Amino acid sequence: MLGLLVIASTSCVDTTTPLDPNQRPPGENLLEAATPPARCSVEQLAPTAMDLQLHVIDVGQGDALLLRTPDDGDPSNATAMGLTILIDAGNLGELGTNDGARYVADWFEREGIERIDYAIVTHAHADHFGGMFGIFERFDVENVVDPGYDPGTTRYREYLAAAEAEVAENGGQLFRPPVPGLVTQLGDELMWGDELTVRLLAASDRATLGERDNARVNNTSIVIHIEYNGTRLLLMGDAEEELEAALVNQGVDLRANILKVGHHGSSTSSSNLLLSAVWPDEIPRERRLALISSGRRDFNGAQLPSVGTVFRLRRATSDDPNVASAARVFSTEFGDEVKSEEEAAGDDNIVTVVRPDGTFDACFVR
Repeated sequence: MLGLLVIASTSCVDTTTPLDPNQRPPGENLLEAATPPARCSVEQLAPTAMDLQLHVIDVGQGDALLLRTPDDGDPSNATAMGLTILIDAGNLGELGTNDGARYVADWFEREGIERIDYAIVTHAHADHFGGMFGIFERFDVENVVDPGYDPGTTRYREYLAAAEAEVAENGGQLFRPPVPGLVTQLGDELMWGDELTVRLLAASDRATLGERDNARVNNTSIVIHIEYNGTRLLLMGDAEEELEAALVNQGVDLRANILKVGHHGSSTSSSNLLLSAVWPDEIPRERRLALISSGRRDFNGAQLPSVGTVFRLRRATSDDPNVASAARVFSTEFGDEVKSEEEAAGDDNIVTVVRPDGTFDACFVR
């Protein structure tokens, strides 16, 4: 088995500046100064049928996650069902944005995927749901999960209509909102196989948390917690500090080994409050991993992930946050400092494999 390949530090559209860009040295991205991260092929990771896989697909500015659940080859039982789950699909490919569906489709072709059991849209921002149009055209999607909040935009309602048509054609269901429907209440388990404990921690059809409109939509995000043989994953969507605080203050168990960082590493997410709840002292630093999905789009002179967020993540995952090679922080925009948004997408996919014994490996895959 490969060793833990996360020893190198790497590094929705938020219209606010994440952090003063002058905090970065001129012409240098904080994340570019790191030791080159581990790169490998999926074949080198050697995933087996009983592994849990999480792929962060590099769609540029946006999110697209592939979750492949363990498969025991027996469709007659409720264990190790071998599900293919897509969580977000990047942007529309219009007005200077990347076509998320293109990058997802390319990745799925490499993986031999033709059908999607669940397509989840974490919230109603185009850099998360926009690529679903192309996904519905290219793949058979059985079920779609949506938090239920409707921002009233034409594009979002077009996506909903497309989702309804897609699941009807494939004999599935649109779970919107997922409560009730997919589960009966927040915190309930999703039935994705008896070997997994999957909890829906957050999803809202009302945009009430946050002072800015953009933040309120982000805080409707679907948040999912997964446990497989002692290893835990926390997928935060675009949750910002208000939703983070609500989860912590409600006493939700957020402990995890692998954190898919919220809101592309923005300064308004991944607060110290959240990180303390996700990574208490009982979780060894060598068993902590942070994954960021981000691109090269410029927001008011700054780019994501923010400097402050990266330092918080480094501090939480490494004994010495100033030693880049010791941190366990991966970002899809690593190595993209001099590239355009279009050039930067597709070349920094992150694959994490959780083994049946609870160990996990991760590396960049082109």
